[in-house]
Amino acid sequence: MKINLSIFILFFTLTVSADKQFTARIYYNEVNDYNKLLAYDVLEYNNVIEKYFLALVDDSAFEQLKNEGWRVIRDVEQTLLSEISVQNFYSGYRSLDELYAEMTAITSAYPDITEIVDYGDGYCKSLGGTYLTPGGDTQKVYDLLAVKITNKNISGDKPVFFLMAGIHAREITTPEVAMRMINWLTQEYESNADARWIVDYQETWIVPSVNPEGHWIVELGDERPYQVPYYQRKNANHDNGSTYWPPDSWGQYGVDLNRNHSYKWGLTGSSSDPSEMTYRGTSSNSEPEVNELQNLIRTLIPDQKIEGQPAPDDTTGILISMHSYSELVLWPWAHTSSNAPNYSSLKMIGDKFVSYNGYISESSSSLYPTAGDTTDWTYGELGIPAFTFELGNAFMPSYDEIDSKQWPENKPALIYAAKIARVPYRLINGPDASDISYSEISNGYVKVSAKIDDTHNGNTNILGAELFIGYPNWVSNSIVYQMEADDGDFDSPIEIVSANVLINEFNPDTKIIFVRGNDTDGNYGPLTAEFSDFIPEPCYLLFIIGNFFFIILRENKK
Repeated sequence: MKINLSIFILFFTLTVSADKQFTARIYYNEVNDYNKLLAYDVLEYNNVIEKYFLALVDDSAFEQLKNEGWRVIRDVEQTLLSEISVQNFYSGYRSLDELYAEMTAITSAYPDITEIVDYGDGYCKSLGGTYLTPGGDTQKVYDLLAVKITNKNISGDKPVFFLMAGIHAREITTPEVAMRMINWLTQEYESNADARWIVDYQETWIVPSVNPEGHWIVELGDERPYQVPYYQRKNANHDNGSTYWPPDSWGQYGVDLNRNHSYKWGLTGSSSDPSEMTYRGTSSNSEPEVNELQNLIRTLIPDQKIEGQPAPDDTTGILISMHSYSELVLWPWAHTSSNAPNYSSLKMIGDKFVSYNGYISESSSSLYPTAGDTTDWTYGELGIPAFTFELGNAFMPSYDEIDSKQWPENKPALIYAAKIARVPYRLINGPDASDISYSEISNGYVKVSAKIDDTHNGNTNILGAELFIGYPNWVSNSIVYQMEADDGDFDSPIEIVSANVLINEFNPDTKIIFVRGNDTDGNYGPLTAEFSDFIPEPCYLLFIIGNFFFIILRENKK
């Protein structure tokens, strides 16, 4: 359903009830003013041009902010978007049980390339027995589940792309986008050559819901007698002193899992009050959802950090944590405004991602200061590039926005993250390869063409391109062809390249080729693949003269 905001804003301002929560703009002087707002539900949004945060408040909180000296106004448009999104909560969104059921179905359908990994228990399940919410509801308990996607029949050293979602329970678009990445890798494995090689030669780990018990609390609010989703951000732990009920946007029980990680825990941008939205917990990684996640990631990705120095350029692995909302791509540091040791590479990768999704790329501390978050822990402990994607413009937009906007925008960025996972700090500097095509069969050769583009990777002139038949460049038995610039010279950041390849050298078993480019700074970009069974068939002409027949191979151009 399309909504014209200009038609509804006036009506909405006249009908909003006095005790209903709404979105407010809180104007600030310095970004560190965020630390004075921890008692409020400040959203993951910061307009750095006009200098205001967005927060969910009610009338009493709104008046309290004004009494504290803040310049604060109602954001009618954002409030309306929130109202619309709440009404559409179950127009297609899946419950946690439905998400887990689909994960099971996928792994049953694709047993050779997927498996579910149970990496621990949520907080309530870890206690055993029955656990009640402060409202007397029986809390549903959950395992912590990840989907591992890789070809089990191909061995070797496989780099890891780790994608996680739903660490903040109310951000329900993020599990849906994570599930679509699972579906792309599995359903497109037979038909998309990039999906094929990513699955064959890498490991993609996807956790659709880091906070499943919190997700269930969000669902609980949509059930009778509540009939509106709870804006539960945190996990389901109410043993730390808060029994605030029902959970709302200015108070709730639980621990903010994105303030509970062990790196720089307890510093700026987190709260010691168990009822506040950024409550960090009693100690670092006190919550099983965080502790088990960190343990899992440590088993998959080696520690490659060098304290106080940049991680080496051959560092392997990459992580993305999906949140909502604000249309941002964020990178470390979050706990300090100082630049991270790998600042230039982190920024370059972030800028590359936004070339696909159209978001804004900035350091996490530019949003506002936080400590104990996932990306600071991942980069600070292991040295790998780690990013937060803030999806969309609402926690719970109309469900059709997932497939009309959020997945199409972020799909190419997530695929690119997977492509560079082997050595991201190196590959980000090299050009992209795309638009692989075949043409001009003649004398046993086929022309293979591709586009090599460095405009979003340093904008340096292209130096060359390589084609690998059958296997990627790090596999020894691949056949290598050097590709030439079609215009005769490598003298631009964008080049159309080609090579004439013997047809009988295409591998009939793998039926796949790979192309990569390099620039004049010596940087190689990631691989792009295409299936070789797309090669056009030659055209044969049959002539019969008397008792003899002749077959002539005619050149077929496509």
